[in-house]
Amino acid sequence: MPIIDAFRHPVLRPDESSLFDLSDVNWASWHDAYVSEADQHQVAASGICVMDQNVLSDPAFLRTVSQLRESMRGWFTLQLDLKVPDPEAVIRAAADAGCRGITFHSYLQRISKSEFPAVIELCQRASEVGLFVGLCTAYGSRELYLYDNLRLTVEILNHVDCPVVMYHTGGAKILEAMLIAEMWSNVYLETSFSLSYWLNSSVETDLAFAFRKLGCDRVMFGSDAPFVDLQTAISDHEQFLQQHDFSDADRDNIMGKACQQMLMVQS
Repeated sequence: MPIIDAFRHPVLRPDESSLFDLSDVNWASWHDAYVSEADQHQVAASGICVMDQNVLSDPAFLRTVSQLRESMRGWFTLQLDLKVPDPEAVIRAAADAGCRGITFHSYLQRISKSEFPAVIELCQRASEVGLFVGLCTAYGSRELYLYDNLRLTVEILNHVDCPVVMYHTGGAKILEAMLIAEMWSNVYLETSFSLSYWLNSSVETDLAFAFRKLGCDRVMFGSDAPFVDLQTAISDHEQFLQQHDFSDADRDNIMGKACQQMLMVQS
């Protein structure tokens, strides 16, 4: 089964501030560099999260979306800015541009409980136009106790039926993420950053337990590149799968098949 990377970023260097302003990205050059890196590591396709919705009016970006869609080498998701006057119009523009999903990041976007209803409504609108929903469920940062991404995930799941991807698998809260996924069959866990970060810890054991308990057909490999080097991410996953005696079928599910299935359900 070819590798599918469910989560990476459209920048070539690990600079978090660059994620929110993509105006200086040469999309043709980025496309070529991305495809070259993917080929080098035998990655068939990737999900690419953009956090700057101004790209939706950039013809070069739109050509890249179309090019990757036609070659089946990748798809884009858009992190919605809750502060724009008409976020529903942005959702429609994202769908028209060929994006496959929307994403939210609780602590980067400072999504408090009072904003949950607005986020839920946007997720409903996204589902209506055929987009899936992705949520960063990492656990950390200086806002560790201010923004509850797992609670937001549950609130959304009470209102949508489209695929919902829990990026980063809840981090150190993997067992809570697993319990959520057990209750909603439209949930997929995605491994980027967290699996590499928690290797050789007790959380690694919990990750293995959670994947088996839930079923590897609902667990998707992600790299978080370039914040985790793509080759490192792949090697860490291969080490993890071997260390915990996952079968070849489990490996195929995690490294590509589950993501492929999620995209088919969402189409």
